[in-house]
Amino acid sequence: MSVARSIRFGHAIKADDGEALAELLRRVLDIVVGVRLLEAREPAERTIVFEAERVLGYESGRRPIYVYVGDIHPDLGVVGLVVRRDLSVQSVTRCDSGGMFGGKGNFDAVVTEERQAAMLLLSLLEGQGADLWEEEFDDEVREVHLSAEAYVRGDCPEPSRFPHGDPRRDCVRRGLAGSARPIDRRAWTWEARTISPPRSEQILAVVLSNTANEMYQQLVAREDTVLLPQQPVIPAEDRAAGPPGGWCRPENLNPWLLEEDAR
Repeated sequence: MSVARSIRFGHAIKADDGEALAELLRRVLDIVVGVRLLEAREPAERTIVFEAERVLGYESGRRPIYVYVGDIHPDLGVVGLVVRRDLSVQSVTRCDSGGMFGGKGNFDAVVTEERQAAMLLLSLLEGQGADLWEEEFDDEVREVHLSAEAYVRGDCPEPSRFPHGDPRRDCVRRGLAGSARPIDRRAWTWEARTISPPRSEQILAVVLSNTANEMYQQLVAREDTVLLPQQPVIPAEDRAAGPPGGWCRPENLNPWLLEEDAR
């Protein structure tokens, strides 16, 4: 079985400016039951992200929805969705594209003049090999991460396992040398992009902090029985009480991101 086919997508949803948590959860519930579609998120770094998207072949009126292969990054939102693997993917990058393009965090190991080329080197674009991404992902998991479980857990790979000339080598080295904190896994976690929002039946589970879960369950209890969501809620820690760096408990989330047959 293909490793790529066994690892599900993750997407984090953040509140819009001025949107209260209750309003965000109402929006999430509407997406889950299928009465509205997930939309491309408004980026925090608009100039960087919009320019990166242009380089990757997306026009301003055709912005993509981003998902990570096997991860929901807690810095990108307060609600997570686990999405089925049959989501239509137009292009992928072997790391966070905006982070590489903008030199954010450990991506600053790549000099400014080389960041666009590095992002493109690490990307498979629509009509330029994106249909082969699963094969390349399988090879990378075997050769760099050594197992699907290690990749989904976010274990930091040994930099020397990346191919010669891969810009991520220096990014991971920079992270390992510069801080006692865990290195941000966006340096090696694959990012996929789609212009086709996931359908309700493609959303396998919702990830919520304890506080958000209480409010979400109150919304569900008031929902029309015809529209009751079938997706389970995965418990997560509140930011204040959770582990450093995030609100998702990996031991609860990871089994949903990796199919049992692949473990």
